[in-house]
Amino acid sequence: MVEEKKKKKPQRQIVTEHILKYGHITRNEAIGMYGITRLAAVVHDMTKNYDVPIIAKQEDTDYSYSFRWDFLDKVRDIKHARDLMHKHDFAFIH
Repeated sequence: MVEEKKKKKPQRQIVTEHILKYGHITRNEAIGMYGITRLAAVVHDMTKNYDVPIIAKQEDTDYSYSFRWDFLDKVRDIKHARDLMHKHDFAFIH
């Protein structure tokens, strides 16, 4: 029997999922929870290559990154719709 390799999520997906769940992510959270040591580079890639509106705030000795509120609401709505589709198996909707 051949074992399937578990695909590693892209760092931008990990960051996005964290922000959706918690509202923001800091460098210390990225390092401690996910081993992402260059959070600023991931954020830069997301803003430049994917047009994601990210807000950076300096908090004491760390930076906190979050999505602009209107973008965050849209992404949460899309995620909620996808979750419902998978839960109810709406395969006829494409």
